[in-house]
Amino acid sequence: MNSNRIDISNLNNQQPLVSFCLMTYNQEEFIEEALSAAFSQEYPNLEIIISDDCSKDRTQEKIKEIVSSYSGEYKIIVDNNSSNEGLASNFNKIASLANGEFIIIAAGDDISLPDRTEKSVKYMLNNPNCLIADFHVDFIDSKGVVTKCKNKLSDLQFNKNDLFNGEVRGVRGCSRIYRKMMFSVFDPLNQNCPTEDSPCVWRALILGNVAVLKEKTVLYRKHPASISSPKNMYKLNINKIINQYKKDIRKAYSIGIISKREYRKFLNTAERERMYREVLRARKFTASLFKIWKVKILG
Repeated sequence: MNSNRIDISNLNNQQPLVSFCLMTYNQEEFIEEALSAAFSQEYPNLEIIISDDCSKDRTQEKIKEIVSSYSGEYKIIVDNNSSNEGLASNFNKIASLANGEFIIIAAGDDISLPDRTEKSVKYMLNNPNCLIADFHVDFIDSKGVVTKCKNKLSDLQFNKNDLFNGEVRGVRGCSRIYRKMMFSVFDPLNQNCPTEDSPCVWRALILGNVAVLKEKTVLYRKHPASISSPKNMYKLNINKIINQYKKDIRKAYSIGIISKREYRKFLNTAERERMYREVLRARKFTASLFKIWKVKILG
C-alpha cells in the first residue's frame, strides 16, 4: 500500500471546502429528490449553491420551500435568475459563486449518492494532475427506476495526447468534479455555447489530465425533457461548440500554457471533431428520414 495516499476520513477539519452546485430549470417534478441528495452528502466541509435559470414551472417555489425547512449544517446559497440566461451563462454564474477548492456540478433532475462528494474529493487529492474527474452512473427513468446499470471495467486517465489521437472516451459531465483553479485560467464560456460538458474536458486536457472512474456516484435521469435526450442533443450547434474550443486554445497559447506545435495540434483536433460530429449528425438525420419513410410508405 502506498503510504502517501490520502484518506480524507483522517483529516478531521482539514478537508478542503467543496462547492456542491445544483443547476435547475423546469424540474419541479424532480427537484425535491435532487436537493435531498445534496443535503445528504457525507462530507463535512460543504457549501450548497442552487441556481435556477428562471424556470417556468414551480421549481423556484419548491426550492424556497425545501431550503426554508432545512436545518442541517451546510451553508445554502440560492441565486435565481430573473430571466432565462441559458446553460452556459448559468454555469458561468454558479462557478463564480463557488468558494470551494473543488466544484461538483449536479442537475436538478439527477440524484447524487451520499458518498459522491467524499469519493470525488479523495480521488482529486490523490491525483493532483487531474483537473476533472467523471464517475460511473446508473441510468434512471422519470420514476426513478434504474433502466441501465453497466459497470466500467477500469479507471482511466487521459491527457492531451489521448485527445490528439482520438482516444478520450467515457467522459460524463453529470457526475463530474472540477478543480476550481481551472476556472481562473480561462474566460467564462461563451453565452451561446450550448454545452459546458465537452468544452470543460478540453480545458482540463489543455492544463492536465481527465479521469473517468468506475465508482458510481450518481443516478442519472433520462426523460424526454432532459438535456441529454436525443431530441435535445440533436439541437446542439456544433459550430458554437468548436468555436468555444478554439477560443480556449487561443487563450492557452497566448498565456504560454501550450507551445506553438501543441496549438496547431489542438486546432487540427478541433476541426477533426467538427467533421466527425457533422458526419454523425448526417447519419442520424438519414436514419430518421428512413424511419419516417418506412412508416408512411410501407406502413
